[in-house]
Order: sequence, then C-alpha cells, then structure tokens
Amino acid sequence: MGAVGVIAEREFADAVRSKRFLLVLLLTALVFAINLSFLSFSAKVARLSLSDLFIHNTMNNLSFLAGILGVALGFAAISGEREKGTLKLVLARPVTRAQVLLGKTIGDTALMAVALYAGYAILIGLGQALYNLTVPGDTALRGAIAVAFTLLYSLVFYAASLLFSAMARRSTQSMVAGIAFWLTLVILVPVAASVVAMGMAGQPPSTPQGQMEYWRRVQRIMAGLLGFTPDYSLNSIVNSLLGNPLNAVTVSGGGQPLNTPPPAGSKPIAEALAASAGSIATIAAWVAGFYGAAYAAFVSRKEEK
Repeated sequence: MGAVGVIAEREFADAVRSKRFLLVLLLTALVFAINLSFLSFSAKVARLSLSDLFIHNTMNNLSFLAGILGVALGFAAISGEREKGTLKLVLARPVTRAQVLLGKTIGDTALMAVALYAGYAILIGLGQALYNLTVPGDTALRGAIAVAFTLLYSLVFYAASLLFSAMARRSTQSMVAGIAFWLTLVILVPVAASVVAMGMAGQPPSTPQGQMEYWRRVQRIMAGLLGFTPDYSLNSIVNSLLGNPLNAVTVSGGGQPLNTPPPAGSKPIAEALAASAGSIATIAAWVAGFYGAAYAAFVSRKEEK
C-alpha cells in the first residue's frame, strides 16, 4: 500500500470515529424522521401519490446529509492536524503535500459514499416499513445513480471546507467558514433569488390559471438566477433521472380542481444523463475550483516549527 493509501485508510478510520461524524448522523436522522412524518400529509395536500413524493423526499434528505457531511469532514482535515502538531510529523516523512491532500480526500470521500448509500438503503427500508411502499427496481436503480451525483455534490462542500482548513490556524475558524459557506449557498442564495424572481415577475393575477402561469414565470426566472449553483444542478439531475412529481400539483379554483400537466415520464437513463451533462459539469467545476485552491493554499503555506 502506497503513501496515499495509508493516509486514506488512516483518515477514514479517524473520521468514522470522530464525534462530529456521529453528530452529523444524529442530526440527519432527526431531519429524516421529521420529513418522513410529514410526507403523508404533504402528499394529501398536493393531491399526489405518496410513492411519487417518497423517492424525491429521500433524495432531498440525502442532499442535506451530503452538504453537512462535506463540511464536517473537511473543516478539520488540515487544521485539525495542525492543531494537534501531527501535520509536521506527517510532512517530515517521505510524502508530498499532494499525497497528503489526495489521501485525506480519498478516505473522506469513501466515508461519505458509505454514509450516503447506507442512508439511501435505510430510507427505502423505512418507506416499505412505515408506508408499505414498494420501490420498483428501475426507480431504485435511478435513485442509486442519483446518490452518486449527490456524493459529487457533497465534494463541493468538502473541497471548500478543505480550502478553509488549509488556510486556517484553528479548526474553529475553518468550521465557521464552512458553515457560513453552506448557509449562503443552500439557504441565502435561493431565498434571495426567490425574492428577486417574484419582483421581476410582478404582481400575481387573481385567477387560479393566472396564478399558475405566474409561478411558472417565477420558476423560469429562478432557474436563470440559480443555474450556476450546485443545489440547482443536483435537483436538475435528480428530476431528469426520476421525473418531477411536483409538476402535477392540483389547485382548487372556483370549486373546480385545476390541474397542471402531469409529470413527464422518466427518460431512459442514458438520455437522462446526457440531458444532465451541463448540470454535472457545473458541480464538477465547483469541486475542481475549490480543490485546486485548497491544494495551492496547502502547498504554499509553511508550517510553523
């Protein structure tokens, strides 16, 4: 086993035993439980089948886990070693900084992959146990492919936190920076885009049909504003693979139900992936940009003796 493999194995073992990893899993389990408890209610309100919403709810839960997990594993990857004084010992050995960074990334990525796919399997099992849902094999396969892109999405936050960790003297500094980055990208930017989109769309009409057209216009504007973000890109990939049941929401107007067009049928997997090429490239570009910056910051910094 080479130097990279040794570092990766050590990073995996240290991370899986860390308190922050267990804390993230507990937090995510709480969010999962809350989301699952409201799933049946949401399906009734939107007049959608529970099975249509379940797999999308599962992917939303996993994307939440992916972002937080990326921050949790990345923020102390370098600064934690620096605080403990072990970084200088590692670098004193016949190993390059590139190998250290790559080994840590491989170990943490392996742990994130295990956590995401285990979470996916557990959620499918909970759906069967709690709601007696049967997820078709083709849908389960599409979901598993979507989890792979969720892992890529998690690397955006991991690489960003790795950059903050390489630059910070203390882990608390990189942790605050990583959380602030997650909050900005996942919450603040979409909220700001929503406000801007509604302002650009003007006042909503009073008729149900006009309101639906208004919200379609808002969604188109938001798509233009958020197209560069990892969240929007991941949602596009998931919708391409699994379809979007929210297109079938029913609105009551004048005592008569008014339906939007039903969700488009899922494309063949190869066609769905081809249609998602731009979104995949967007997420990959975020990962490459932050990882390159993390490497440059780590290599250029001299460790204090």
